Amino acid sequence: MSNLSWQSRNISRKSLIYNRKLWQRFRELKIPLSGKTDTLPTDLGDIREVCCQYLNAFDRFFSMEVQKDKRLMVELFESIRNDLYIHLDYHLKELRKPLELLIKKLEKEADGADRQEKRRSEKRKTERKHF
Repeated sequence: MSNLSWQSRNISRKSLIYNRKLWQRFRELKIPLSGKTDTLPTDLGDIREVCCQYLNAFDRFFSMEVQKDKRLMVELFESIRNDLYIHLDYHLKELRKPLELLIKKLEKEADGADRQEKRRSEKRKTERKHF
């Protein structure tokens, strides 16, 4: 197994842990996920993984090992191609609509919370005037 494959597997393992944390964070923040938006944490986590793989490939590109081994250079550029044009492209397409839906949901919730806070603030002002 090449060193590149080992590093990719290590990044993938870390990404699984990160994806679980991402799901937990969505739950902690009570971010509304439903049928059309429930893939968001997974897509966001996988996009992060692709970015890590990409950065890893560039670190490897500047290593002495690549200068000595053209086969490793081929693996590296194949990895970059696959990560960017297949894996990343897939998750970006999958993410587009659900992300827009989530943003709209969160904006509505934020607007509702702003209105409630404004009403509470006005009520407190009115109560102070009566004293």
